[in-house]
Amino acid sequence: MTALIIDDEPHILRICRRILDNLDTDSLEGRCVADGIQQIRSGKRFDILISDLRLPDGSGWSVISEFRGLSPKTPIVVITGTPDEWDPQLAETLKVDACIFKPFDINDFRNTVGRLLRRTP
Repeated sequence: MTALIIDDEPHILRICRRILDNLDTDSLEGRCVADGIQQIRSGKRFDILISDLRLPDGSGWSVISEFRGLSPKTPIVVITGTPDEWDPQLAETLKVDACIFKPFDINDFRNTVGRLLRRTP
């Protein structure tokens, strides 16, 4: 399995990568909207998207929308430190599976991602 992680904070990327490694899941990363869209359009298959909402070059919602357009059933997890950017209606429209607010509990993150990966076809 492979995850795509989009976040501009190196320590968050490290934590996510470590947890995904423990879940036997490879990961690719991006630090901005442009990186995320480039990875999504590369043709690689991802089993889960984990994305921040506030990124240096725009909104993570752009990454999520692009991903959802190409991968309608793959799980999406939002991780964000800015609750005011969380939009429940947009999340429902884009079929976001979970939102985890930073700072997050590592066990909650692991359990959420693990559960979503288990349901990936």
